[in-house]
Amino acid sequence: MATLYAKTAGGNWSAAGTWSNVNAAGVDNSGPPTAADDVIFELLSGNVTIDAASVCRSLDTTSGTGTYGGVLTHNSAITLTIGDATAGAGNVALKLNSGMTFTLGSPSTSAISFVSTSGTTQTITTAGKTTGSVTLNGIGGSWQLADAHTIAAAATVTLSNGTFDLNGNACSWGTFISNTSTARTLTPGAAAITMTAGGGAAWQSSVVTNLTITANTSTVTLTAAGALWNSATMNFNGMSVVFSGSGVCGFNNTGVCTFANITRTGTAAKTDSFYIAANQTATGTFTCTGNSATNRMLVQSSTVGTARTITAAAVTLSNADFTDITAAGAASPFTGTSLGNALGNSNITFTTPVTRYWVGNGGSWSSTTKWSTSSGGSSGASVPLCHDTVNIDANSITSASQTISADMLRIGADINFAGVLNSPVFSNASPTATLYIFGSITMGSGMTVGGSSSIAPMGRSSHTITSAGVIFPQNFYMHLGYLGTYSLGDAFSCLALLTTNVTFTTNNYNVTISYLTSITGGDTLNMGSSTFALTSTVAGYVWISPTTVNAGTSTIVISSASASARIFGGTYFGSSHTYNVLTYTVAGSTGQLTFVGSSTFNTINFSDAMNARTLTFTSSTTTTITTAFNVNGTAGKLMTINSSTSSSAATLNRPTSGYFSCDYLSIKDSTATGGAGWFAGANSTNVSGNTGWVFAAPPTRVGDFMPFFS
Repeated sequence: MATLYAKTAGGNWSAAGTWSNVNAAGVDNSGPPTAADDVIFELLSGNVTIDAASVCRSLDTTSGTGTYGGVLTHNSAITLTIGDATAGAGNVALKLNSGMTFTLGSPSTSAISFVSTSGTTQTITTAGKTTGSVTLNGIGGSWQLADAHTIAAAATVTLSNGTFDLNGNACSWGTFISNTSTARTLTPGAAAITMTAGGGAAWQSSVVTNLTITANTSTVTLTAAGALWNSATMNFNGMSVVFSGSGVCGFNNTGVCTFANITRTGTAAKTDSFYIAANQTATGTFTCTGNSATNRMLVQSSTVGTARTITAAAVTLSNADFTDITAAGAASPFTGTSLGNALGNSNITFTTPVTRYWVGNGGSWSSTTKWSTSSGGSSGASVPLCHDTVNIDANSITSASQTISADMLRIGADINFAGVLNSPVFSNASPTATLYIFGSITMGSGMTVGGSSSIAPMGRSSHTITSAGVIFPQNFYMHLGYLGTYSLGDAFSCLALLTTNVTFTTNNYNVTISYLTSITGGDTLNMGSSTFALTSTVAGYVWISPTTVNAGTSTIVISSASASARIFGGTYFGSSHTYNVLTYTVAGSTGQLTFVGSSTFNTINFSDAMNARTLTFTSSTTTTITTAFNVNGTAGKLMTINSSTSSSAATLNRPTSGYFSCDYLSIKDSTATGGAGWFAGANSTNVSGNTGWVFAAPPTRVGDFMPFFS
């Protein structure tokens, strides 16, 4: 064990000549330091660069002949490891000073690791300097902050072993991590801790085995956009937590946590929300305040339809909408100012629902000058909350070329444009945001829905969508509905229909969409006698089936000509569904159609007199056709039937009697079973790997009797 001084000439930490065991003016070359050496930067010490993985027992810039005033540079991707089995001189682990310069090559990878296993508490002084990432990882070690500690937003403080006493000092950290299962203790005291990392878990204690957080009165404030708290079940023993960033912030917990106070404050953004993945408890006050009546906060469960419980002794709530939240504790039922019911809640007293009427031609949804308590009445009424009824009627738009700009996300319950005049445009103010509607939707004849963003019906009971000839250009998301039923009031058309946890009933009206996708399942599609026209011309899925399909007498038509390969099937939530008629006969289309899964069709129509085309079935699956398999090419323009994997056949099965007759086919790796026969026709080609196909025309019937095949 030695004390080494950085010499007057300075140099690289790893160089022997940078160090003396006498003082800065020493001529010996005693370095580089070992893990048992105390390192001193004194008045006469020169500039030093931590250029390689380096060690010492302690580092002090205030001892020796006077306080160090030079430059200590910590290069990128370099860790300085401090500590051994004994405490540093004067029980110091690290002591910087305000008069020196401490330069980081990287805020995250210019790292310091404290590894002492001594039970003696050692101090860490940073003197206002910003360090890189810090790790405390000494079994039985103990460290105490002597002053405020700051790291960059991209850096982390990781507590893996030992005790870290903040000593009530202010801290500004990017991310805090403590996910080991070894003994470790955090002693916050009255510290004000600011977490500056965003877009994920700023606090991470998903493993709390052997983690102790001592009784404290600290406050942890997560300031960044999208900052999350991720912890297993833990009592934070008096700690309060504040989320003040924009976007989706909150608890991404795997367990139930207890705090003194829980606070979520909104910004001027309309997309702010408070995300809760597990029940939370505030032994004091739960505070949630949106920025304004129109820049509202959404308090939401992480899973639509699964309620999360917030338990609080007291609440301060304003300008907030709630979905799937159960209130509990002494403050229940929760009350506040301008509280919206976005469904699925319990024990919350919401603002009384009202009906609002749009007045004064075009404008922004969030403007009070556009709302009245009566049709054509005076403006100045409150902007609708998510549970209010909204009417845009014959007295709303009195001039042509008017646009209603929806600059809020949760625009109301029942939205009714019936009777609107002068063909207004209803448009989302943000091209990337989704508009949420919590009831029925009724459009008005002659109006237009503009913009490129999405509309999400969120109702939980029975609701109706009436289009009045209006085409929705956006994705018409229904994946956030939960156990609700949306039925059509007339023909429906949109870019894409996406469903989840919803029952969608066509009421026999036709549907025109680019494609249909079931996002996470739990949904039901009642098709009735509707025709579903799929207009997508791009490569990829045109149909990913909902969990339950009641096909009725419906027809699915791939209606747009394209050279792109398109896919029909259900790979996400089960691959076996029953459909009535599928038709792909649009002229001039060369694009392949691939069936995924083992579904059943009453009829498949697949032909094009102008082009050859390919019909592919997934290998090792069975597609069942009960009534008609109308697949025919023409001379020189054969229709190909094959398997998705060469030499691995796909099966076509007819469970009923009778035969199928085709012609001008090219068949490869196809097994035909059932019925009285699968006749490929005399003009078809038997490529290879086929079973059960008869490459000839079926025998001629004599009258209505053909005993051999029927």
